[in-house]
Amino acid sequence: MLAGVWMLVAALQALPSRFTLGLIDLGGGSSRVESIDGLRGFLALAVILSHAWSYYDFHLRGLPWNWPHNPFFAQCGYLAVLMFFMITGFLFWSKARVARGLIRVVPLYRNRARRILPLYYLLCACLVLQALVRAHWPLVNGMDVAREMGSLVVPGLHPIGRIADMERFPEFAQTWTLFYEVLFYLALPLVAPFAGTRRRTDFFLAAMLVLLATHRVLYHYYQFTLLSFWAGFVVSELLDRYPGQMARLRGALAGAVAAGALAVLPWVTHGLLTPLSFGVACVAFGIIAAGNDMAGVLTLRGTRLLGTVSYSIYLMHLLVLAIAFHAINMVFPVANIAPVAFCAVISALTFVVTAVSMVSYRFVEYPWLRRPIAPR
Repeated sequence: MLAGVWMLVAALQALPSRFTLGLIDLGGGSSRVESIDGLRGFLALAVILSHAWSYYDFHLRGLPWNWPHNPFFAQCGYLAVLMFFMITGFLFWSKARVARGLIRVVPLYRNRARRILPLYYLLCACLVLQALVRAHWPLVNGMDVAREMGSLVVPGLHPIGRIADMERFPEFAQTWTLFYEVLFYLALPLVAPFAGTRRRTDFFLAAMLVLLATHRVLYHYYQFTLLSFWAGFVVSELLDRYPGQMARLRGALAGAVAAGALAVLPWVTHGLLTPLSFGVACVAFGIIAAGNDMAGVLTLRGTRLLGTVSYSIYLMHLLVLAIAFHAINMVFPVANIAPVAFCAVISALTFVVTAVSMVSYRFVEYPWLRRPIAPR
C-alpha cells in the first residue's frame, strides 16, 4: 500500500503542469507555507491507509471495524488527525497575531462555513441516499428516519448512529473531527485577542497548558485534541519570536530526524497514542512548519495537488471504500482475497479516491471558496 502512495504522487507529478498548477492556484496563494500544503496531502493519504487496514482487519481477519491492529497503520490515523489540528491552530493563530488579535467575526464564520459545509452536506446526501436505497420499503418509521437525518445537520456531532437501519459509522467516522474544528472557529474570536501582545500570549498559552494538565489529573487521560491546537499556537509563536533559530530546522538533518522518528515510533509505542508519540508529532510538525520540505517531497507539484484536495480526500474516502468493497463483495467475497491482492486493491482505490476528490474539489468546494466575502 505504501508503494501505491508513491505511485500516486508520481502519477500526479506527471500530469501536465498547466493542469496541476491551475488546481494548486485554486487552493491557495503565495502566503501559504508550501511545506504545510504538501503535509496536508500526506496526512490525508495516511488516514486512507489507516482506514484501509481497518477494512483488512474486518474482512480478512474477522475483527470488529475499529482502529487497525497494525501499529504502523494505527499511528497513521492517530497522528494524521492530530497534525491536522496542529495545522489549523498554527495557521489561525498566525493570522490572529498578524491582525493584532482583531478578528472580523462575520467574514470568519462565512469563510469557514463555505470551506466546511458544502462538501460535508454532499457527503450527508450521499449517505442518506445510500441508506434509503438499501432500506426496506415502505418505511414504517418515517419520523425516526427524519430525526436521524436531522442529526447530520451539525458537522461531526453524531458520527455514530443509524439512518434507515443502516449504520453510518463505517462511512461517516471521519466526521468527528469536524465538530472540534467547528468549536475551534466559534471560539477563535474569543481567543484571538490573546495573540495581540506577547504578554497576553504567554499568559494564555500557560493558562491553557495548566487547564489541560488539570484535566489529565482529574480525568486520567490526555486531551490530545486540544493539546494539538495548543501545539500549533506554540509553533506559530516560536517561528515569530525566533526566526533565525527555527530556520535551522530546514536542513536535511532535521528532516531526516523527523522522518526517522515517525518511522520507528509505532514499534516503540505499539501504535498507541501516548505522550511520546504526541511529542514526536509536535517536533515533526514544527520542523515542517519551519519550512523543511523533507528533501523536496512536500513541495512537489503532485504533493501540493494532494494538499489542495486533502479535505475532499479526508471526507470522501470512507464513502468510496465502502461502496467499492460492497461492489467487490457482490462479485467475489472480500474475505477470500489474498493479503497481497488486498493491498493492490487498496492502492487502486487510492487512485479512485483522489480522482473523486479532485472532481469534488473543483465542482463542490471551489465554487464556494471563490465567492468574495464582503467586509463588515
